[in-house]
Amino acid sequence: MTNEGLKKLIEEQFHKDNYIIQTDKKVTNSCSNEGRREKYTAVYCSSNGVYKEDTVECFQKTIIETDNYEWYMNRFVHAEQHIFIRDISKRFYQFGINDKGLENFEKIADMIKNNAKGNKIITIGSSSGAMAAIVLGKILNAEYTIAFSPLLKPYKPDTPKEEIEKKLITKEFFDAVQYAKSNIPIFFIYPDGSSWDIYNSSLVKDFANIHFLPIKSNIHGVPVNKRILRKILESDKERLKEICTYKTTDSVSEYKLARIMGGNILYLLRIFDYIKKYPLFFLKKEFYTNVVNLNI
Repeated sequence: MTNEGLKKLIEEQFHKDNYIIQTDKKVTNSCSNEGRREKYTAVYCSSNGVYKEDTVECFQKTIIETDNYEWYMNRFVHAEQHIFIRDISKRFYQFGINDKGLENFEKIADMIKNNAKGNKIITIGSSSGAMAAIVLGKILNAEYTIAFSPLLKPYKPDTPKEEIEKKLITKEFFDAVQYAKSNIPIFFIYPDGSSWDIYNSSLVKDFANIHFLPIKSNIHGVPVNKRILRKILESDKERLKEICTYKTTDSVSEYKLARIMGGNILYLLRIFDYIKKYPLFFLKKEFYTNVVNLNI
């Protein structure tokens, strides 16, 4: 199985939609019964991790057989409509998501707008998907964007200038910093132990529309566990503004964030999750000085 084989599969799959649109009838009925006027469409942008390995076997299993989209199992609970998109070519959405009329950001945005039919739009993603969420959020004049570890510049600070310039021309790289500065609130959630994420947060640290939540972690992508992620996706804009009040020089542990978002119950569940994963850690002094006392 060679790279040529993978390239052929990607070209074949690029003829297909590479997006899914679903309606949550429970939310639709709830809005109607409660007389709520505000309706939401949530747009979920898969990252380059939509299939983990650049091999024919992984692509075949993940994209063709499983039809994988990130965020499918983790949704913004207040949305009546969910739109999932993916860039299977892993080229930062610069060539769109298919060759059937959605070949760039603007055309993708038009598709979303036409299907949203006046709903307020929320864009969500992690890593390169968070970058796409920020770009689409600005084009669509979204209500807000939730961005986990966004790659606004998908290259490391020490990357040679000549290489950057070359790959920007060939569209192997994409610079999305200009899209981050807007009137769209961006909730920028990232690990403070990842040099890549520290660099990307530093690029926009003075932008007034960005609300930061640095997490004590070195995990690029979504640096919180599923319980806390669900709480974030249950939160509305005002609640997220209350939570994302940290400076880029500060950070908060998952355990402290669990208590802020869900009180003692979520806090204890997060500790339980950690002990289940590392069963002997609770015997160590660090568990009581750090986890229990919220020092990490």
